[in-house]
Amino acid sequence: MKNYIQYTLLLLASMTSCFHMEAQSNATLPTSLSHQATECYVQGEYAERTFNLYEALEWYRKGLALDPGNPLLLRKIAQCHMNRGEYEACRQALGKLPTDSLTHTDLRFKYNLHKQLQEQDSMMLVGKAIIARYPYDSEIVAGLASAFNEQSMPDSALAYTEQYIHTDSANVPVNRQRALAFYQKKDYARASHLYTRLIQANDHYASTYYYAGMCYVRTDNLEQAYETLTKASMLNKDNPYILSQLGLVCLDLGDKKEEGITRLEEALVLLQPDKTLMYSLNYSLSDAYFSRSEYWNCLRHLKACLTFDPSSPYPLYKLARTYAALNDEQHEEHYYQAFIDSLGCASDATEALYKLADLAKSRLRELKEKAFIKNTLAQ
Repeated sequence: MKNYIQYTLLLLASMTSCFHMEAQSNATLPTSLSHQATECYVQGEYAERTFNLYEALEWYRKGLALDPGNPLLLRKIAQCHMNRGEYEACRQALGKLPTDSLTHTDLRFKYNLHKQLQEQDSMMLVGKAIIARYPYDSEIVAGLASAFNEQSMPDSALAYTEQYIHTDSANVPVNRQRALAFYQKKDYARASHLYTRLIQANDHYASTYYYAGMCYVRTDNLEQAYETLTKASMLNKDNPYILSQLGLVCLDLGDKKEEGITRLEEALVLLQPDKTLMYSLNYSLSDAYFSRSEYWNCLRHLKACLTFDPSSPYPLYKLARTYAALNDEQHEEHYYQAFIDSLGCASDATEALYKLADLAKSRLRELKEKAFIKNTLAQ
């Protein structure tokens, strides 16, 4: 039994050693590194392949300390930081690469980093540099065109895709951006042609069907608009913008008015804000402004609260207090009375509200006595 255990342990050790040797032998050994830095590089690659990014990063850093400024190690370090979500550290590593040695991969790496950080201006600058050197990188062409479309610059989107389509006129992401650019330019015929091609190419995105449908709306082809927008609505359920356009088309068709009314009612409900959240945010802002003696801003948010929940008594009481702070006794009296009246209609009034009501009644008596004395003295 003892010999069997020893044999098993030796076998496992041998297998582990072989695994490490195989992993290291499969690594692409760089020729631009010193011997010691190469060992660190190989260990880092092995750690990466086992998804141990922390250890991989440590090995690459050790290698960089032995071979400062080496582009290969800087790229590896940047990639590890990117995969770990450490974007600023990734930016710093990429920034150490010599500008004249940036490869296509490096430029795309920078492009994606800026995109991840939502740094659109920098992303577009790098994208333009990529297209200048690699005009048939379709992903960057489509991405750059998308950025121009988002900024309502359809002419630029078309200019950056024009050269590409001479080589590949069937690329779906590129054509999607070209179609949107033509739509923004109100060239609905060309936009519609491209959207039809996209649908035929199985580009079953809700946005593709939506814009195709809108092209039909703009060209008064209501039957096709109805079919296409219906498909868009099926692909993106509960989208209020698609539902509203579909509803309007149904009304224009005449024989689908009932469906149109239903669609528009659904869209109206979906377009409504979260009233509970809006009430809460406005109420909190009213507190903040009152504490800073910014009473007019406080009033604005309290009145907004009433638009989201007209039956709530608390804003009425606070409105009265705020007008009191502004020495506006007429409005103060009005809102105290409205607050008291609201409790008569409330079935769930709390003890705290009734205590506030007592304070409000007391203040109303003071205001009436004050008004009586003022009127008496004026006679």
